[in-house]
Amino acid sequence: MDIRGATPSPVERFFYMQKIQGFPIHISHEPLMQFDLETLISWDKELKPIKVAVGLDSLHNNLPEPPKDKTLKLIAELEKFTDVERKQL
Repeated sequence: MDIRGATPSPVERFFYMQKIQGFPIHISHEPLMQFDLETLISWDKELKPIKVAVGLDSLHNNLPEPPKDKTLKLIAELEKFTDVERKQL
């Protein structure tokens, strides 16, 4: 079973988010699943969001979550260039 459903892939989302111009961007990494730290930080920096929400699987769907230390590292890196809203961690 494809856990993504009908949602675009992360690469597709990034591609289309790059095309947004003239509007503030708010990114939501929620529910946060396994990710490449360097890639995600690079993409977020390029998109220049005014805020990024980070949260885990609050609905308990047994999604493949990253280790807590990796999530905290992501938050620390994001806080260097944008406002971070911590959701359920």
